[in-house]
Amino acid sequence: MSKLPEVREPLSVTVCNPYIPPNDYREEMVKALECIGQHLTKSEFEDLVLKKLRLEDSMPSETQYLQAAVELTVCAHYARFFPEGFVYEDKVAPPRDVDCSFQNEGFKFNVEVKCADFTMKQKIDESGAFIMRAVGRMPDYNDAAAKLQETFASGGNELVKGLHMDNKLKAYLMDAHDKFPDPTRQDEYNVLVVGCDDQNDFMQWEGYLTGAHGLFTEQSYAPTDDYANVDMVVLTNLYHRHKEVEKKTS
Repeated sequence: MSKLPEVREPLSVTVCNPYIPPNDYREEMVKALECIGQHLTKSEFEDLVLKKLRLEDSMPSETQYLQAAVELTVCAHYARFFPEGFVYEDKVAPPRDVDCSFQNEGFKFNVEVKCADFTMKQKIDESGAFIMRAVGRMPDYNDAAAKLQETFASGGNELVKGLHMDNKLKAYLMDAHDKFPDPTRQDEYNVLVVGCDDQNDFMQWEGYLTGAHGLFTEQSYAPTDDYANVDMVVLTNLYHRHKEVEKKTS
């Protein structure tokens, strides 16, 4: 059963966070907070609003805000659809906790949420150069890239290698592994949710898992025992949804 919230006065907040414009986006955030707030204690709710989302901060870290916003969206979703068995920041493998857990049809799902910092990737993407990417880890990728860069340079153009972020995903898997219980429990599933960018970015992150030497393949470049507690990875475009919302029309 989910824990009962403490009786509390409504939290009065002046939204100064520049990443939360006063439009439909802000209204949806209020709905998400109202939904998940039913499952939080007073101190947890204040921590979420003031320290994680930094609603009253006029100069918050964008990276921190995006991570918190993606977490809120995922947790509020499960709190809405599975309210009876929802637990916020559940310590399923003490002393650490996952972002949330919920129960459905006799099964428990432990959920950890991660969102990458795409700052360097965006700088490369906006550089104006031609960009080369690979799905997974190809053994001859660097040699092929060097030859292509020479060819492009001879024509007066620049070719750069796109940022490969599979080590970030490996770090997320390993961190989630430490937070999750033993996966041999037949009635529990350990789920890592990763916030991604647009549809092209989706292909890259899927490739980190299933491409050449991907992390979920038998030829993984990393020891799979380091993240064996993770049963499932869910890729979502929630990073893209929360990034620069003032520039989006829908």
